[in-house]
Amino acid sequence: MIRHSDCLFLHGIGNALKIMNQLATSKTFQAKPSNLKKKMALIAFVVGAISLTLAITKVVGTNNGAYFFAGGITAMAFAFRFWNMQVRNPMAVTFAENDITIVEGSSNETITWPELESIRYKIWRGGHYWEFKKRGRESTFDYYVDGLTSPQLNELRQTVASINFPGVSIETVSRPFEAKGEVIFAAADAVRRATHSD
Repeated sequence: MIRHSDCLFLHGIGNALKIMNQLATSKTFQAKPSNLKKKMALIAFVVGAISLTLAITKVVGTNNGAYFFAGGITAMAFAFRFWNMQVRNPMAVTFAENDITIVEGSSNETITWPELESIRYKIWRGGHYWEFKKRGRESTFDYYVDGLTSPQLNELRQTVASINFPGVSIETVSRPFEAKGEVIFAAADAVRRATHSD
């Protein structure tokens, strides 16, 4: 007599084999900004720096100073974030037959399928990203999707949605803030990532 638990186990094995077959050829997702985007980011940074300088030196007058200051800071922050996350320390995530690898600049982390606890899509903490959690580890590995094209985003979502292992939680839709404190943390983390130079 086949028990229900045996059926679940066999179903899990079948899903694992199906995923491995799908990922026999690894899939890598990484932003590849064009030279035009790089030039636009550089121009934005220069314009922001000029606006900030004009505001600080009060060349534009006290009435317009606040606008130039805010605009300059914003332009520089976005340009720096773009350069740091997509050019200097580009992020990439690779789904392979035996594991998932998340790369950020010169560092990388690998999670084997048995080690995977959950994958969640989130739209706070400074941007849109996928959160990968390893069993027995409190911290997560976050892959920010900055710079991915619409086809890449759709393929990434479909790849994550196809993962179906027993005991692995998959969330492809972001949840709203669960606590007000997370809003403050999100704002602080956005500033940290925008100014992070490591």
